[in-house]
Amino acid sequence: HGDGRAANAMGVVTTEGYELHTTRTVKAGEQLAMSYDEGNAFDKYTTERLFHEYAFVESYPQRFHLLAPINVKVSVYESGNVRVYDVDDDGYDDYEDTTNKNLLNLSEQKILDIQKELHRLEQFAETYGVGERMSQVPENEESMLWQFHGAAKNAVERILAQQQLSKKQES
Repeated sequence: HGDGRAANAMGVVTTEGYELHTTRTVKAGEQLAMSYDEGNAFDKYTTERLFHEYAFVESYPQRFHLLAPINVKVSVYESGNVRVYDVDDDGYDDYEDTTNKNLLNLSEQKILDIQKELHRLEQFAETYGVGERMSQVPENEESMLWQFHGAAKNAVERILAQQQLSKKQES
């Protein structure tokens, strides 16, 4: 696996099976690496799913679907850009790309729910202590748990920071 510039191949499903195609010139002996990030395939490979199914946390992009009552999807990119999808009651996603404009105006209740999620993540870290060994969890698994925790906390903090920026720009 390789995300961003490290990826030099992509998988292609054909009528005859699965093929691996290079996306740039590859030198003899160079390792092939593909990314699970398939552009807008948000629901296919969220950070949660990669962690659950493949036991790793991709550096960037990171995608989270914060479930009810929040119902927000967020993509965090290495460049600092954040994309937020507010899942409406109708089941459709309202989408905002904060690359060139403000974040969605999330409801006050949704902001409170996101703040509660951040508090929950902070409480987890305080309870279990970042860097302190969990006796029943193998060290490599514990390391991955903290990587996932850090990525989730970062995503939640980025939503709130962008929302604050948006509110300041409105005033």
